[in-house]
Parts: sequence; C-alpha cells; structure tokens
Amino acid sequence: MNERQEIGEYCKAIAGYAKRRGIGVKKLVAEFPALGGRTTYFDMCAGKFEGYNLENHLANYRQVAQYVAEGAGNEERYALPAVEQIENALKGVMQTWGLDRVTFVDGESGTGKTTAAKMLCAKYGSRVMFVEATEVWADSPRAFLREILRAFGVLTLPASTLDALDRVLELQAVTRRCLIVDEAHHLGPRCLNVLKTLVNKSPGEFCLIGIPSMWAKLHKQAYTEARQLSTNRMSERVAVVLDERAVAAYLKNVFPDAGVRETNTAAKIIRPAATQHGNMAFVRDVCRLIDGDLTQEAVVSAVQQVAQRK
Repeated sequence: MNERQEIGEYCKAIAGYAKRRGIGVKKLVAEFPALGGRTTYFDMCAGKFEGYNLENHLANYRQVAQYVAEGAGNEERYALPAVEQIENALKGVMQTWGLDRVTFVDGESGTGKTTAAKMLCAKYGSRVMFVEATEVWADSPRAFLREILRAFGVLTLPASTLDALDRVLELQAVTRRCLIVDEAHHLGPRCLNVLKTLVNKSPGEFCLIGIPSMWAKLHKQAYTEARQLSTNRMSERVAVVLDERAVAAYLKNVFPDAGVRETNTAAKIIRPAATQHGNMAFVRDVCRLIDGDLTQEAVVSAVQQVAQRK
C-alpha cells in the first residue's frame, strides 16, 4: 500500500467515526485540528494531494485514525475533564521559549490521565508525541531515547546512546514537538537527566504523566541532579482527580437514553465511593450492576454492593 492509498484508508476510518457520532465535518475538524480544516479534509478524502506535504498529513491522519479505531467517542470520553486540564496547561507552555517547558500531571490510577493524553495526541497529530515508560527500561537512557525515536517514526536505533540523543535533538530542532511521557513514575534519575538535556537543548515541550509517587521521587537524594525539572524547568503541575462531571460523562455514554438530571444525580452518588475504590474501575462495576436503572435506590444499592467487594 502506498502513501496515497494509506491516507485514503485513514480517511475512511475517520469518516466512519464521524458517522457513528452523528457529527458533521465542521465539528470533526474542530475536534481534531490535526486534520487541517474542512478544505484539507475534503481534499484528503478525495485524493487531491497536490500542493500538500503528504508525509506530514499522513502522520497526522494516521494518529487520528488510530485513536478513533480504539473506541473514541464511546466510554472513554469520560476523560474530557482531564483533557481540558492537561490541554490548558500545555497551551501556555507551547507559546514559551524559556526553560520552563515541563508540565507534570499526576493522579491516581483510573482518573483518565492516559486516555486524556491519547485524545490530545489525536487532536494535535504529529505536534504531540506519546511514549509510555516502563520498569523494563531499568532506567536506561538508551531505551528511553529508542522509544522517543520510534515516536518520531525512526525505527533504526543509532549505534550509541550519544548518537541516539543527537538524533532526537536533531529531529526536535526541525519541528517543535510536545513529548508526553506516560507512566513517568518509572523514569529513574538517569532517564530524567536525559529529559533535562532535551529541555536544555531543544525547543519542545515535555509532559510527564504518572501517579503521585512520581513527584515524591524528585525530592529523593538520588534524584538531586534531575530536581531542576520540578523547579526552574517546570511550567505547571496538574493534579487530575475523578470529578462528578467525568462520572456523568461516562454514564451518559454507557446509557445514552438517560436524562441529564438522572446522570448528574447518579454521578453525585457514585463519585465519592469511586475515589476511594479504584476510580473509573469502580464506576464501570457499578454500571454493570445498575444496567440502565439510574433511580436513586438502584444506584445506592449498586454502590454499596461494589464497595463491599473492594
């Protein structure tokens, strides 16, 4: 499959998403600026590529298509409040040229951090890149740089760690990007020092997403050199929590026929218990029990039953 055929397949997937959600092109391109506006979207769908940077649009359309293929528009849209929090923080840092270009996002598991990050990647296309840290890296700068290069589309890792760092800096210098690192609590002092070098030597933005222990790590003795990331390199710290609006959005997507008052009332009942028992995992379990019955009695009973299991 060549580039033109590939982007055609992505257009079909994106059009299918718009149809499932019942939205027009105007709303679609507003949701995903990476599509490039209505004229660009129509041209891509029609195969009119003359005058366009096809490589750039291919990367953007691929990112949007991959996101919508993962179920966007369904249950995962509960993360919208988290999207707003993170996006508002990143918008400001995208306009600065100082060293304060690191955004910290922390919150307990199940509060929508990862889903929000993926939604932002789809919304902004290649302007935002996503990597997921893991314990398997064992604080290896080479492993960290390899994942960043993969996010850039580079599949062949340079011979040495220094060469890999130089390649990342070279790519960042060509086009300013925002790098989101999910599960950032797995980054050790060596990887964080690499990140500090990227902040110092490239124009991009950096967003570290993790559980609250990520922040506590930076104040340990072993992390002294990397601590500048949380001081003069930091733009903002965002604390993501599961709020009633997120729970109501989830309920509305699971039970689309429910009224606004019903979902809001149910969210007020569910949210306090959810924050103590697993956040969205708790909400999902409650939804399975109530099976569309959003009366106060049914919701309270389901909350109590699920809480007893935890």
